Amino acid sequence: MVDRSANSIPDGLSKLNHFVLGISDLLLQARVYPSGHHFIEKLYDDIHKNLISIIKGKKRIIFRVIDGSIYYMNFRMNINKRDDKRLNLFREVINKMAIGEIEITMDIRKDEIKAFIDISLAALKRDTSVDLRSKWNRIRNIKIRNGDRIKTGIDLSSVSALSSETKLKRGYTEGNTISGDIGDVLTRLKKLETSQTRKAGKRILELVMGYNQNYYAIFLLKSLKSYDFYTFNHSVNVAVISTALASRLGYSDDETSEIGLAGLMHDVGKLHIPREILHKAGKLTPSEWQYVKRHPIDGAKILREEGSSSCVERVAYEHHIGYNMQGYPNVRKNQKIHDASYVIQIADTYDALTTKRTYRKQLNPFEAVRFMQEMRGNKYHPHFIDIFMTVLGNLPIGSLVQLDSEETAIVVDTDDGMDNLPSVRVIRDSNGFTVSRNVIVDLNEKDSQTGKSIKSIKNVLDTPFRDIEIGEYTIGRK
Repeated sequence: MVDRSANSIPDGLSKLNHFVLGISDLLLQARVYPSGHHFIEKLYDDIHKNLISIIKGKKRIIFRVIDGSIYYMNFRMNINKRDDKRLNLFREVINKMAIGEIEITMDIRKDEIKAFIDISLAALKRDTSVDLRSKWNRIRNIKIRNGDRIKTGIDLSSVSALSSETKLKRGYTEGNTISGDIGDVLTRLKKLETSQTRKAGKRILELVMGYNQNYYAIFLLKSLKSYDFYTFNHSVNVAVISTALASRLGYSDDETSEIGLAGLMHDVGKLHIPREILHKAGKLTPSEWQYVKRHPIDGAKILREEGSSSCVERVAYEHHIGYNMQGYPNVRKNQKIHDASYVIQIADTYDALTTKRTYRKQLNPFEAVRFMQEMRGNKYHPHFIDIFMTVLGNLPIGSLVQLDSEETAIVVDTDDGMDNLPSVRVIRDSNGFTVSRNVIVDLNEKDSQTGKSIKSIKNVLDTPFRDIEIGEYTIGRK
């Protein structure tokens, strides 16, 4: 006869029981006791110590939900006991948040457990007054994945970012959160303020808000934003630019949206590059460069495991391979590059060249375009780069010009159409002194007496920027 006394319970099963009952107790008691009460604090201390004990010697632990039971390793605990109010609450949270996996990593903190319980209680009570955004932002070591993904047999344990396809409240809140962050980036994207890119920006927001179809992207973007804001900001810019280019190239709405999504996801592999390398101001060492060169491979792997489309996965893998098949990763024999990868590559390069970074000088847009044109048909697809010029207009926003008055100005707004002249803001007077006033000149404006332009461009300057933020000088169009 098998001894089923408490002393014979395997250690793993005991730890599973402690975790499930500890969370269940917290859910039950937190509904009764006020925040900060010593009894609740003791429950938080106990479950935190328990988790630290379980994780000891590991990087992470994963609890899986399958058919009404919680699994830890090969140990199972049934939570369908209808006579246990604690377990009923935990089961209700799992159902409402569509939880299929809970991953907890070694640096788990007590305040993260508190935030998770607050979110769970808000889901139970459908409490819209809780600031879920701030709660989720406090959590770094608890990751939730959706149950439907577990049933596919895909191993998600190696994915570094949150993923889910849930349509419930958490998904809606996270979608709104990221779309708000993207909206903030779009308000600062003044390199391309044309009708095409305004439409492209709107499309990107719609893509993210369509979280039912692209839910994995929300959490990968959230991870990017938390890990490296430059990469997040850059990804949004690339998505807008590539969407505008795809639209001008004549792609269908669905294809254009797919390219926009690929732009958002193209650099997700940088989650695997150490921050100190991403932010390094000096030259990378050979070993550090190997980390960077791996990000297309890592990005494609993450997206494949997340169930992205083949187009999005391929762009992540191919966006550093040029039209001449040079670049990285190494090109396989008979490999054909996806056209979307060529689109993203152009947008990626343009945004990188015209953005201020610690390790290199920022180019003004006119100089960036000239630099890219020199590699037409070599690094860049010749037809795509030609069409990109029409998206930018004759003088891209941010270009520096010298007026016939000898003043220096920056292009801040463009009229639709290649034949119209831009508006510029004077930044230095004819003597070279900085102009602090907001002096805007519409170069299309004519003198009422003579019919001649009030001011005109004498020369386009290719002077690289020196710590100039284009957004500080530009005017947005509604």
